[in-house]
Amino acid sequence: MRSAVSFVGMLLPRSNGLSQVTPPLAVSLSCLPLLVVQLEQSARISYTNRIDMPLIGNDEVIGLLEYWLEEAKKEEILYVALGAVKLGDQVAYDHAGLQRMEPDARIALKALDYDLASVINSRKLDPRDYNLDASYVEYHLKGATPICWDFLIWLIDAEMTRRRLKGPPPLKVHFSGVEELKGINRKFFENVYRPLLPLIGAIEDVNAKGGRHKPVYVPIDIVTNVRAGEEIPILKAPEEAEETLRGWLHGTKPVVITLREAEHYPHRNSQLEEWLKFATDLKNKGEEVIFLRDTLKAIEPLPGFTTCPIASFNIHRRMALYEQAKVNLLISNGPAGLCLFSRASYLYFVNLQKNDKLYVANNSEWWLKSNGITTGEQWPWATENQKMIWKRDTYKNISEEWERFAVS
Repeated sequence: MRSAVSFVGMLLPRSNGLSQVTPPLAVSLSCLPLLVVQLEQSARISYTNRIDMPLIGNDEVIGLLEYWLEEAKKEEILYVALGAVKLGDQVAYDHAGLQRMEPDARIALKALDYDLASVINSRKLDPRDYNLDASYVEYHLKGATPICWDFLIWLIDAEMTRRRLKGPPPLKVHFSGVEELKGINRKFFENVYRPLLPLIGAIEDVNAKGGRHKPVYVPIDIVTNVRAGEEIPILKAPEEAEETLRGWLHGTKPVVITLREAEHYPHRNSQLEEWLKFATDLKNKGEEVIFLRDTLKAIEPLPGFTTCPIASFNIHRRMALYEQAKVNLLISNGPAGLCLFSRASYLYFVNLQKNDKLYVANNSEWWLKSNGITTGEQWPWATENQKMIWKRDTYKNISEEWERFAVS
C-alpha cells in the first residue's frame, strides 16, 4: 500500500488552459496516474494569451527557450518536456517529440528536480546564533527573501523588535548572499537596501550573521504593535542630504509629485496626463511644483515642469526632498514608504482595483490580511498632514483632495 504525501499544490484544470495551484492537501500516490490522464490535455499553456507587460524573470525565460529552439533546429533534439509558471500561481507543463523517448525524458526531469531542490536548499538561512541579542539581524539575499522595497517594511519591524526586546542600539544588519546578486538585483541592493540603513540609524555589520530574521515582509505586525502602544521608528535623511536639498530648493516649499513609471505592472503606474493637468492648475495658483520621476525616466524632462533627477537616483536626497516639501503627492509604490515612515506631509492615493489578478496587493482583502488596515482607514501612526486617499489618481480626485488639504 502506498503512503499518502502532502503536496504544496496540485494541478487542476482551468477553462483558460492553465492550471491553478490549490491550497495544501494530501493525495495518495496511487491517484497520480489518473490525475495525469485527466490533466494531460487540459493543463497546456496557451501561448497566445501572454500578458502584454514585462515581468521580472521573463527575459531569462525567453533566453532559455530561444537557446533550446536553436538547438532543436540543429535536428538533434528528439524530445522535450517542460514546466512553466505564470502569474497568479498558475503552473503548467507540456511535452512533445519522438515516442519511446518518455523514459529518457523522465530521467532528465528527475535530474532537473534534483537541481531545483539543490537551488532551493542553497537559499535557506544558515543556523541561527541564539547568543546574539535583538540588535543583530540578518537579511538573506539568496532568493529566500524578496529583492524589492519590502525590505523597508522588514527593516522597520526589525528596529521595533530591537526596541521592544531592549537590544542595544544601533540595529546591526548583515546581508548574506550578496555575491549571488546579479544585474538589476545587485543594482537595487546597492542603490536602495544599503542606503536605507542610515535613515533608521542602522549599520551594516558582518557580526550580525546568524542574527534574527523574521520572514515577514508586510506591515501587519507593525500596525498591530503600534495600535498596542509602540512607537513607530521615524526615517530621517542624513544631514549632508538635507543640506544639499536646502541649497537646491533655495528656500522654496514645493509640492512634490512622485511618479510611478515602471515597466513591470504598468497598470499600477501614475496617470501622467492627469497629474500634468493638475500640476498646471497648481502653477497657475502660484505653487512651486516638482515632479520626482521614476528612476527609469529620471533624466527625461517634462516640458514646462521642474524635475529632480538627483533625488530620483539617490535615496538620501529623495528622503530630504520629501521632508522639505510642502506636501508630497504619491500613488502606491515602493519609494512612497519613505513618506509613510517619516514626518513628511503626504497625500497617498491607493489605487485598489477589484479582482486584479495581476497584482494581488491591489485588492482590499489583501490590504486587510497583510497590512492590517482596510479601505478608508489610515496608518495608525499617521499625523494630521499625512493622509491616504482610497481613490484612483484621476484629475477630479486629485483636485478635490488638494482643496481639502489646502483649507486644512
